[in-house]
Amino acid sequence: AGGTANRIGGVTPAERNIISGNGFGVQIPTMTDGNFITGNFIGTQPDGVTPLRNTTAGVFLFGGGFTTVGGSTGVSTGSCTGVCNVISGNRVGIITTEGATGNLIQGNFIGPGVNGEPVGNVDAGIRMGTKSTANDVSGSGDARNIIAYNDGPGVVILGDTSIGNFLGFNSIHSNEGLGIDIVRSGTVPDGPNENDDLDLDQGANGLQNHPVVTQALSTNVQLTAELQNGEPEREFTAFFFSNTACDPSGLGEGETPLGAASATTDSDGNTTFELDLPAPLAAGTIETATVATFTEESSSEFSPCLVVDATNATPTPVPTGTTTATPTAAPTATPDATSGHWGDILCDGEVGVEDVTAGLSSVAEVPGPDAVDCPEIGNTFNVQPSSGSNEKWGDTDCDGTIEAEDFLSLLLFV
Repeated sequence: AGGTANRIGGVTPAERNIISGNGFGVQIPTMTDGNFITGNFIGTQPDGVTPLRNTTAGVFLFGGGFTTVGGSTGVSTGSCTGVCNVISGNRVGIITTEGATGNLIQGNFIGPGVNGEPVGNVDAGIRMGTKSTANDVSGSGDARNIIAYNDGPGVVILGDTSIGNFLGFNSIHSNEGLGIDIVRSGTVPDGPNENDDLDLDQGANGLQNHPVVTQALSTNVQLTAELQNGEPEREFTAFFFSNTACDPSGLGEGETPLGAASATTDSDGNTTFELDLPAPLAAGTIETATVATFTEESSSEFSPCLVVDATNATPTPVPTGTTTATPTAAPTATPDATSGHWGDILCDGEVGVEDVTAGLSSVAEVPGPDAVDCPEIGNTFNVQPSSGSNEKWGDTDCDGTIEAEDFLSLLLFV
């Protein structure tokens, strides 16, 4: 303890360390401040892809303050170069705890391999534990962190004393858990938090209420989000993202940063954020947002997903409990008349939104309505007797699997 301004690594391959196969890869203890961890492979073999696990964490900031992990010098999003660290293949990528404060985590690959390959960490990408305060996990442009392919949440924050942790622009996607999981109580990721009136609840990052993206049209060059029942008369910044898929919880992740907008809540805790875009969004992409308080910088979990609508109608949020990908075209095949309508999941002689809901519920393993005289979704069912084929009931795109895409295609059809 007590060492300051040390540098582990550098900006060139010759300065790189391979820090793998340990308990902790790099440990920064209490009273060891202002250090730099740059340009290393932490948790992989020298190829930057093959895991060689650090069994507790790749980087462990135990009370250390004002350490920079990564940075912005020479980094790119296509491959991990310059000061970028590959922090993948570990049990947890980065842990902060017990007074870790003022640390900057920027421009790293946390889960991807050196060229973006899916490697992952066994648990969370970043775990911010007790007394983690005022840490900055963000970067603009190429200096954002890519936090992906982890078997737990992208980022998990826990403990009532963990406040002011800022998650601005990162690329967070393809994690098994939530993109951002702010734990209400305990030490185990607990899934999406519900917003509360005037945001009076207490917990990690103040259990900051998340925003809701309310309008995303392919005909417009503006995104709109709302924060409702937040802390009154306070300035917030909303960070908008575009995604190719939605988390199964219905809350999103944040794959591609789009921009930020600030606004102040009224006396009821409500406000609207409007982000002007350089060009319209593609129909079918999935938009999300987070908010952070302007002064404390406590970031929220991601908002629910919203699919960009190709019409001028207000779009409908993605139902909670579904996995979403960019919709494919509605199927063109038509079954024999004796088999009912293609996509008529409820077997009521019509194809409608209720069929979409029933199908999505089945994919998410959420109990849905029972249909009389209709096979269970996923069972073999002869939809085209004349062709002799036995497709799975609900497989509207005929690729042999029952997925959310089948019912999003159906939603476009109806």
